[in-house]
Amino acid sequence: MELAESSVQGTVTCEIVTDSGATYQLGTFRVTNGYGAWVAPLGVSPSDVRVAQLVSPNGTTIATAMLG
Repeated sequence: MELAESSVQGTVTCEIVTDSGATYQLGTFRVTNGYGAWVAPLGVSPSDVRVAQLVSPNGTTIATAMLG
């Protein structure tokens, strides 16, 4: 996951949503000066993932990718 040129600062949370509607928090990473990147294993089959999203420190979804 990578975030670039963002107005968000601080720690963001990476989440995925599966076909069944289950949401999994994969982890967090710091965004400094609008930039941050992070890598982690999914823990579920990639074919089951429908949405990847980043959540700001205040709980707002700041980025969403629709998959599959």
